[in-house]
Amino acid sequence: MKKDFIGSATPQGGRYSISLRKSGCIYKTITVTVPEGENFTIDDVELIALSQYWFILRDQKDEPVNSMICFLHTDAQGWGSMHIQPYQNGLFQREQLQPGAYKVKITAPGYEDFEKEITIPDQGFPRHTPYEIIMKKLDKDDSS
Repeated sequence: MKKDFIGSATPQGGRYSISLRKSGCIYKTITVTVPEGENFTIDDVELIALSQYWFILRDQKDEPVNSMICFLHTDAQGWGSMHIQPYQNGLFQREQLQPGAYKVKITAPGYEDFEKEITIPDQGFPRHTPYEIIMKKLDKDDSS
């Protein structure tokens, strides 16, 4: 097991909340109770890597989709939504996703809704290999 943090101190006795931060990781707060006059040691604290999750949103003609609302669902947290303005090429990034299974629903003006269950891997989706989402553009007759 990789040790992300090892430390020790001799504070006054009491209860302490300690926030551990490391570049590229989700911070973690732990609480320790230290008996008066005793040392304490923190070891084997594992921090979760803040992987990059890149997505690319295009239509069936390989044109970027430039504005959308994304709905994400996990069994633990239920549905959440976010408005996303992709870069001009349809590329966008989400940083605060945990690895795991998500139900995804994307709505964008002029396009059919996109719905799919995706699994986000531990290493994320790097910028050079983003998760590709293809949306079907509505015919002008369908958009009314």
